[in-house]
Amino acid sequence: MSPSVSPDRTLNCMGLHCPEPVLRTRIELDRMAPGMVLEVHADDPEAEEDIKRLVTRLGHEILSIESEGARVRFLIRRR
Repeated sequence: MSPSVSPDRTLNCMGLHCPEPVLRTRIELDRMAPGMVLEVHADDPEAEEDIKRLVTRLGHEILSIESEGARVRFLIRRR
């Protein structure tokens, strides 16, 4: 991730299970203006694949995905 990219909003989905992380990510992205960056934290085992599919389907851009153990952190730019 580029150090110049900082999130406009952060969404904490820790402790939430499918389908909550992907639903909340969708709701938050829908509320954001194009160009804004959303940071998502999740620990559900399905969250990484589900959120990647969501972002691709909606046409947004994944700037980075960082995994540490069960925890995953996304930076997503809304288009």
